[in-house]
Parts: sequence; structure tokens; C-alpha cells
Amino acid sequence: MRTLWLVRHGNRADFVDRTWRDTAPRPHDPPLSDDGVMQARETGARLAREHIDYLFTSPFLRTVETAWHLAECLDLPVHIEHGLCEMLRAEWFPCPPDYLPVDEMARRFPRVNTTYHSVHRPAYPEDDAALRARTAATVAQLLRQHPGNLLLIGHGATLYGIGHALLAPAVPLHTPLCCVIQLYEHDGRWHVAADGRDVSHLSQRESEIRLA
Repeated sequence: MRTLWLVRHGNRADFVDRTWRDTAPRPHDPPLSDDGVMQARETGARLAREHIDYLFTSPFLRTVETAWHLAECLDLPVHIEHGLCEMLRAEWFPCPPDYLPVDEMARRFPRVNTTYHSVHRPAYPEDDAALRARTAATVAQLLRQHPGNLLLIGHGATLYGIGHALLAPAVPLHTPLCCVIQLYEHDGRWHVAADGRDVSHLSQRESEIRLA
């Protein structure tokens, strides 16, 4: 039975410090906050007992940082996959976002695989339909190219798009910070084993985090 794990990133610096963007050189791409780092480490401990063969992450800094903490627990390389990036709404991004170069990512997070090439590159800007098409194409190709159990780390919109693509009829998924969603394949169809609502692995959950 094949398993697909979906994880949203941990809490982000600009959610905790509303002034962070004022002086940030790349205000659209915050790192994890201190409690976000703790959430990522706790999620890694939660998944350490699972059999996971490959780890893929969105190229945004908060997701790569989350992926690195999980990869440390899982002893896996980190593959940066642009097809898992945040939804590129024009209201959120006034221009196409840039990302830290992969070599810089690898210096910060040594488990990053610098030779991996993304299977999909999203177009800017995106609406809901474009997001669904992009995430569907990405997850289909990742599953086709990489046998075994996959862990995908992304954003609320990313996880929504993957669920929409794989689950028929559509099953609502819950995407709080550092949620863990578990899907499994049986008889050619994907089913939900964990829908993301159980965040008991976290000592500080999204509903408890005070946003300053």
C-alpha cells in the first residue's frame, strides 16, 4: 500500500512580528518563527517512525526550512519542487516571486539536493483553476517518477490542490500549521487515513499562537 504524506510549513516570522516585512530584503519570503521551528522539529519527530522514501518541498524559505528539520529526523535529502509553491495570486504577489538560489539554500540547509530539477514551474499569476491544474500535474508526475512513499511539504493552497486532484469524491482536508495529512492508495484510488485535523504532535498549535 503506497502512502503520500502532506505537511504544511510551520509558523512564519511575519505572522509573529508584523514589522518584519518593513526591513526585510525579501519581504515576500519569510523564514520560520521560533515557534515555527519548534513545530517543524516536532513534526519531524512525529514522522520519524514512518517509512518515507522521498521528500519534496516548495521553494519558499519557510517550507524549505520546515523540510530541513523533517529531513534531519528522517535522514533524507531535500528536493526543492517549484510545482509545490504557494498559490501565485496577484493580490499576494505584485510581481513573480523570486527564491533564494538553490546553492544558497544548500549552504543554509545542507540536505538540499542541488542536482534535482523541478517537474513543474508555475506561471504567474494564478487563479484557483490554475492552482488546481498545477498541483494536479505536479503530484501526478512525482508519483509516476518516484516509487515508494512520498512526503510533500507546501502551503495551505498546495495541500488543497493535491487533495482536489487525488480524492474523488472530494474529501475536505484540514491544513493548520505543520498539519500531517496521510493518504494511501488502494485499488487504484487514493483514500484519507489522516485528514490533518489531529495536531496532537505539536506543543504549540495554530489556534494557540498569538499573532502580534
